[in-house]
Amino acid sequence: MHAECFCGNVIIEIDGTPDWVSYCHCRSCRKATGAPVAAYASFKNNVLSTKSGALKFYESSPGTKWGSCSICNSPVTYQSSKYPNDTHFHLITIDAHESLRPHSHVHFEEKVSWIDIADDYPTYDGSGPDE
Repeated sequence: MHAECFCGNVIIEIDGTPDWVSYCHCRSCRKATGAPVAAYASFKNNVLSTKSGALKFYESSPGTKWGSCSICNSPVTYQSSKYPNDTHFHLITIDAHESLRPHSHVHFEEKVSWIDIADDYPTYDGSGPDE
């Protein structure tokens, strides 16, 4: 499978399965995506290889980097020094996103009030059960 930016310049090959797939409700993810909730799939860095293009990175706080296409600026990745061996991909950038369904909600305490969640997935304040 692969992840691709909006214009197709950045293509990252993913040779593995995600460690987790989740919705994130934190303010930072909402601001970075322009959406009321974001969805991510997390992969180990050793299963990733860049096939084309280059990500540019914005460091929103020390140790927190957002990767976007250097041409179209669409968001592709999130990385944190808290998880140095992992890259979190915006789920919709992955060609196989239909088969990678989120199974939880993180930073649920920051959820916007007008979003109604109809699923019964676990909800976590903060980054999840291992925080």
